Amino acid sequence: MTKNLISISSLLLGIAIFMLGNGPLPTYLAIRLTNEGIATWIIGLIMSQYYVGFIIGPYFVQKLIESVGHIRSFIVLGSTMSAITLFHIFINHFIFWGFFRLTIGVCAIGMFMCVESWLNARATNNNRGQVFSYYIIAVYLFSGIGQFILQIPDERDFMIFIIFSILMSFAIIPIALTKLPPPEIINIEKFSLMKLWNKSPTGMTFALMGGVVSGAFYSIGPVFAQLNNFDKNTTALFISSVT
Repeated sequence: MTKNLISISSLLLGIAIFMLGNGPLPTYLAIRLTNEGIATWIIGLIMSQYYVGFIIGPYFVQKLIESVGHIRSFIVLGSTMSAITLFHIFINHFIFWGFFRLTIGVCAIGMFMCVESWLNARATNNNRGQVFSYYIIAVYLFSGIGQFILQIPDERDFMIFIIFSILMSFAIIPIALTKLPPPEIINIEKFSLMKLWNKSPTGMTFALMGGVVSGAFYSIGPVFAQLNNFDKNTTALFISSVT
């Protein structure tokens, strides 16, 4: 167990730091939009662009990985996400924020793809479940911890964005410096949604239902908290308790 954890520690450290910045970002954005009086349905539309990025991102990221490899792809995506996060400071308009969420969604799914394919290549049939359990713990644990960054005083309304950007940049370092050999680039067989449905309709149905529920909570949950006069500490506890 310890040997498995040590062997992938650089990958887990990178994704953990990344989630410290990426996890609480939608919470902070939803709070800001609510305080500015944006309608709830518009906030939901803006925040949903992140998941649109999840849908379209793999197509572009796959080509990027095939061109430059996993390490460089992770660096490019992480740097782009860090920069886009800072753009929120200079462009404070909900339409642009929707575009930012779309771009960040593409970057995030790409970074997940890099790490998950790397872990899959390192794992064996005997320890694959254990390896990915470490990964899931890192993703959700540090996403929950990151919610408490919202409690940091931010009188000028831009320090939180800077902190998120710094964390996203720091997440690149363990991946860039890792001594683990990157996964071999292979030709990936196309796998349509219809083919997946035919193989596992029940699994796909529950995955879709879970995604709808969790996506709605992470997008609108902070709005609910603000409309019910939760303070920052209570909002952080509320979101992290589900994360």
